[in-house]
Formats: sequence, structure tokens, C-alpha cells
Amino acid sequence: MNRQQGLMLVIGVVLILLFVGGIVGTVYFWPSNQEQRSSAFFSLLQFLAALFLIVLTFMYVKATQHYVEATQQQVLDQNQAPKFTVTRYWYQTQPFRANFAIEIANPSVRTTSVSIKAVRIGETQASELCFEVSQRQGDRATIPARDLINVIVIAKFEGIPIWNSSRQTKEVASFVFEDVFHGTLAPLTYQL
Repeated sequence: MNRQQGLMLVIGVVLILLFVGGIVGTVYFWPSNQEQRSSAFFSLLQFLAALFLIVLTFMYVKATQHYVEATQQQVLDQNQAPKFTVTRYWYQTQPFRANFAIEIANPSVRTTSVSIKAVRIGETQASELCFEVSQRQGDRATIPARDLINVIVIAKFEGIPIWNSSRQTKEVASFVFEDVFHGTLAPLTYQL
């Protein structure tokens, strides 16, 4: 229980004690005079009305807190970074070029634009990078809100990073993307 909930609980207990004390006091000190009875009766009604308004306000504040929390979560959910998935890859030689088919999903409610900052295969970094979208090459890919696109990342290398006869393990490709709203994103790795 956090501090705010504890404070609300204390206020609730105090109000209940006031209500019970008011009822006990009214019954114990109920006047015998008719004029005083009507005055006491209306005082009791005012007390009950005030108590009802306090409880209603408490319920309203509680509902508003839940609404604010839900709204904040919804805003966070609507402003997520793009998601990247490598679906396949292939190589071309002379010069060595690795092509990666990547699916980019944009869960955000606004259109975003991403660029490719780095591609590494093992320890070798690509010397040239670009996206190919709809058979057009460029530095950026634009993804509409709540949509996904398929792109090809073209990475040109000076050497042949996958050729290593001394290793028995496969190489890992690592990608670094940058989003206009979220900056540099966490690296994406893919086992070749």
C-alpha cells in the first residue's frame, strides 16, 4: 500500500467514526422539544448530505486516478519504437555485398522514419549502407503509423566477412538503426 492509499484509508476511517459518533450523539441527545427536534433532524440531514458528498468526491478522485493511469499507459503504448525482423539474407560478390530482407513494424500512432547506422558481420563493419524500398535505394525508410513495410538492407564490405576457415561457428550479423523519435535503437542481431 502506498502513502496516498494509506492517507485515503485514514480519511475514510475518520469519516466513518464521525458518522457513527454523529448518529450516537443524535440518539443520545435527541431533544424533547418539537422545535429542537426539527432543527436536530435537519442538522442530521445536512450531516448525511455532507458525508454523502465527501464519499462521492472520494469515489470521483479514485476513478480519475485510474483514468489518468490508463491514459498515461495508452500514450506510452502509442509511442513505441519500431520493431525489426530479419526474414532472409543472400550474398553477392565482386564487391562483396550482403542483402538482408527486413520487416519493419511501426506500432506507434504516428509515421516514423528510420535509417541504418551500422551493419557488422562478425568483426567486419560494412563500408556502405542503404535501404532498398520498392526497388529504390535511399538512406531512410518511412513507415506509416500502425503499419509495416518490407525493405532490403544492402551492406557493402571491403573483404568477405563470412569466410573464416579457422572457425566452426557461424557468424552473427548485427544491425544498428536510428529512429527519428527514439534516436539510436538497441542493436538487432541475426545468426547467419
